Amino acid sequence: MTELFEVRFNREILSTTFKAGPFRITHEMIDLFNASIDQTNPKFIGDGETGDVVAPPSLPVLLIDDWEPPDLQLEFDGVIYLAGYSVEPYEPIRPGDVLTASIKVTDVYPKTGRSGPMVFLKKEALFTNQDDVPVVKVGGSSVWRK
Repeated sequence: MTELFEVRFNREILSTTFKAGPFRITHEMIDLFNASIDQTNPKFIGDGETGDVVAPPSLPVLLIDDWEPPDLQLEFDGVIYLAGYSVEPYEPIRPGDVLTASIKVTDVYPKTGRSGPMVFLKKEALFTNQDDVPVVKVGGSSVWRK
């Protein structure tokens, strides 16, 4: 039987869009990200001749990985963990692009699991480039666990 409990937090964050950035995308950033995930797809590492390269669509996850809403005022003591990410690419991200993120918290909810009470926070970030063109949407979840 799942036991529900009330979660107290600043509910105003659910109707607020937060801005993050700007984030300048560089060849070095793409190369380091590729190395960290052992990327071998020529599309993301360049063809060696023209130097044309695009960033893996998941690169923006790193740009907001540790972002949590200011003034969350969550009344729950616990350790925070990453619960997962989703990535929905729209347009290629290239070296020289300058990205800005519009982030919103979509849900905060309690859950009781085998390890005890937890609180989940779901967020969504829409990244646009310097031309205000949407390039990727990133969804993320964090969990606080006692």
